[in-house]
Amino acid sequence: MLRIKNFDLLAIGMIFLICVFSYGNNIHNEPLLDDVNNITSQDAKLDLKSSIPIRGLFPELKDYHRPFNSFRPLAYLLLLGLHGLLGFNYFAYHYVTIFLFFIYCLAIYYFAREIFKDKNLACLAALLFASHPINTMMVNYIVAGIISIYALLIIASIGLLLKYLSCRKRIFAFLSYLLFFCSLLFHEIAIIGVVYIMMILMFHNKYTIKKAFRIWIPYLVISLFVFWLRPNEAMTVKEFITAKMTNIPMSMAVYAASFCELLFWYCKALVSLKDIVFVYSLQPKEVMVVSALIKGILVLALFLFLFLRKEKEFRVSLAWFLIGFVPLLIAGFTIPALGLTIEPYWFYLSSLGFFIYIAYALLKLKQYCRPGLWNILIFVIILSLSLATRSYNNLMKTEESYVRHWLNVVPKDRRAYYYLATAQAQKKKYKEAIENYNKAFLGDKSDVEIYANLASIYMGLGNIDLARAMLSKAENINAYDSLIYNTRGKLLLLTNDIKSAKESFIKAISLEQYFLLDPRFNLAGIYLEERDFAKAKSLLQEIIKQDKYNSTALGVLIGVYMETKQFAQAVELGKDIYAHNKNSAVLTNIAGLFAEKGYKELAFGLYGKAIKFDRKYVPAYIELGKLYGNINQLDKAIQVWEYSLQLQENEQVKELIAKAQALKNNIIKGKEK
Repeated sequence: MLRIKNFDLLAIGMIFLICVFSYGNNIHNEPLLDDVNNITSQDAKLDLKSSIPIRGLFPELKDYHRPFNSFRPLAYLLLLGLHGLLGFNYFAYHYVTIFLFFIYCLAIYYFAREIFKDKNLACLAALLFASHPINTMMVNYIVAGIISIYALLIIASIGLLLKYLSCRKRIFAFLSYLLFFCSLLFHEIAIIGVVYIMMILMFHNKYTIKKAFRIWIPYLVISLFVFWLRPNEAMTVKEFITAKMTNIPMSMAVYAASFCELLFWYCKALVSLKDIVFVYSLQPKEVMVVSALIKGILVLALFLFLFLRKEKEFRVSLAWFLIGFVPLLIAGFTIPALGLTIEPYWFYLSSLGFFIYIAYALLKLKQYCRPGLWNILIFVIILSLSLATRSYNNLMKTEESYVRHWLNVVPKDRRAYYYLATAQAQKKKYKEAIENYNKAFLGDKSDVEIYANLASIYMGLGNIDLARAMLSKAENINAYDSLIYNTRGKLLLLTNDIKSAKESFIKAISLEQYFLLDPRFNLAGIYLEERDFAKAKSLLQEIIKQDKYNSTALGVLIGVYMETKQFAQAVELGKDIYAHNKNSAVLTNIAGLFAEKGYKELAFGLYGKAIKFDRKYVPAYIELGKLYGNINQLDKAIQVWEYSLQLQENEQVKELIAKAQALKNNIIKGKEK
């Protein structure tokens, strides 16, 4: 058991404060990129046979969608659990990612303290890591929270191994193997852990190669076993080389130069704090080979010079950092259409070596500074890092603002154009969306989504022929994609072919790769038109099960209950929303439905709950005032509306107050007569 001492409490408190300060302004940020799809993906959904297609334990999947590029069953189950708990309440996911990030920073503190036996070094390294903007992806990009867990498991596994080597109790060795096994089931990049374990044995424990190998071999066996477990649909190493690496023809010199450019970008981002993005890509043919090789040689020469320092802290931390770049040699080929790519999260584990190195250098500097001056320097450094992190959080408030930043850094990244176009289409900026979608084609199966989205846009513009042409192109790529059937269903609705539209929506649901709300809403709408309330109700309940904050589905379902005279069920659902829902907008919308149907007590309760959770949510005050007005409590209505005006100027509210006041005066005059 770890002993918590006064310094530990101080360190934990400071790390917590830095995490909260650095990321406290991201709570209300929108989900980014493919967050929604990953949270509700088929792999992370309800069927464990598709969530964990482990070789030999379940039948081989007969799936005609794109094959798995990865095997992350524990990550899928975590997303499944979080989605079941939080639904589509994305703000709550940010609390989870901040918490996981904080726990990982604590792990860095204890790990560095164990390795270097220096609590000051460990604390400073953890604070630098917690405040640096290179880690913004792990908190702002919701599904990246799993990265914190894989890295945490690797560190814990190494810590337990060191505990076993010091006391020789086999339980610690067993737990170390178990956590390492789990880390590989969270993310395949955990394979780098086998290299870190060997490094710790050689550098930290100073074992001979023979002795280190005996201790290390179980971790290698576990790694091979996990790769054997990968489902048949998962991409093999051979397939990766065939489908990815050979698709970027280049000489060894160009490859080396490209690798140097990627390495230089990441190191520059660490030091300068500029141009940090989730994915950085470049086309090898555009790389200035000589210039890139010179930069790479200079960086490697600097690393070599630093590595020759005699201090253990310098050598171990630098070796830890450099090992993290090994996966880049292959992982850079992940998306051939973009050229070579690099993602900062690949170095989430290795970058702690950089922060330990900087922390040790700063502690060495302390010997030449007055204590007060050194403390001020550290405060300024950490505050500057935290402010830079908060600045990046602001860039990520919306998908569009982040993607524009991304394009400023990597102007030719076609995926960025896809996400920008999607954000613009949602805001009905159709002309800009079409232009950017046309810049986003990668020439692979992902183009289906672009064509389907273009078809939806052309439908919105009333150009049915172009919409059909886009769907035809999508079908040529993958005739079994659920998005095609969903979009075709909407097109058939526009042409009043209700029967075919229904069939298309049903097909979309049966083929879906991600849980899609849209075909369920559309199909429910058809059933409501046909007055088939049972089927409509079933679809709406499916939507609410996935997204318990979906006010549209909740409202329509309550309407269905009312229409079918199931008043008790409607009230029961309203009470359930009152008891468990904390979304002020949802509570206000549902309250309006009950107010309209005469359930005033429940409506008052829902409005009150909406105001309780958000004291500044003006629509709740407006609707609450209307309810008071409808039951002739005009004084209370005016009081509520006047309070809302203190929160926000609103001409509609001023008109309501004027009408209520006039009505009140008329009533008074009537009584006087």
